[in-house]
Amino acid sequence: MILRRIAASLLAAALASQAQTPAPPSQPPQPATQPDSTEPALPPGKVLFSRDTDTPDAQQTDAQQTAALGPDDPLKVTNGERSALTFTAYDLDIHLTPATAGISARAAITVRNDGAVPLSRLILEITSSTHWDAFSTAGSPLPFTARLVDTDADHTGQTQEAVVTLRKPLAPGAALTLTALYSGTIAPSANRLERIGAPANEAAAADWDAIAIDGTYLRGFGNVLWYPVATAPVFLGDGAKLFQSVGATKLRQSSATVRLRLAIEYAGDPPDAAFFCGSRQQLKAISDNPNMPVSQ
Repeated sequence: MILRRIAASLLAAALASQAQTPAPPSQPPQPATQPDSTEPALPPGKVLFSRDTDTPDAQQTDAQQTAALGPDDPLKVTNGERSALTFTAYDLDIHLTPATAGISARAAITVRNDGAVPLSRLILEITSSTHWDAFSTAGSPLPFTARLVDTDADHTGQTQEAVVTLRKPLAPGAALTLTALYSGTIAPSANRLERIGAPANEAAAADWDAIAIDGTYLRGFGNVLWYPVATAPVFLGDGAKLFQSVGATKLRQSSATVRLRLAIEYAGDPPDAAFFCGSRQQLKAISDNPNMPVSQ
């Protein structure tokens, strides 16, 4: 088969809305829950698994998660550093290879220091099945260290965290634009649900994000971190903190501007369209054969 590509340029107002993209068409929507007069409405869905946090197994799991980011962290990264950044703009070039679940990306991101103290380094995360390749600002490379950090903000149960050293501290209220390169794969993963005891089949039905030949579904923060974020670790076994973090992030970045240029390699019939932040965008087929016309 001849390998071809499709491309599109998409513009959206808020990337954080990707966190709650509807399920694939094969999964029927859940009925909405009606609010009462005393408590806020809960999001639609069903309980996959519950556990008693007083049991020894639950206490051991939580202790292990806390220890992973405790005072023994050689980089001494704090949650204050992680939560100080607000993203105000994303300019994303994304290349997908569904046959191998592959993704490669160039992300120009603008971040603002909303913390109370200057930042000498930036703490950024992406899904753990990808890896950071490089960082730069104004065309000059920035040194960084990357490592895995446990969190349930991503379906793998971990993120690839980068600690990026700046040339000069970023003052409170100041903004900086930098370019990040990253690549890897995004395949189905239910690790975060399975490690708290959810049955494998129900966990897989809930965490369905993936790049695949039969369709690519990438929701975003709280499901799969296919774009850079900055967030403190949160866990499903710790009350509602994960869902509160998702809501707070959507609110905080609701005014962020997002531009996405998407290229997808395919064999056979070209994909028809991409849905981004709830908007359908037509894709343009680009042949690898320069003698063949471009189709819309």
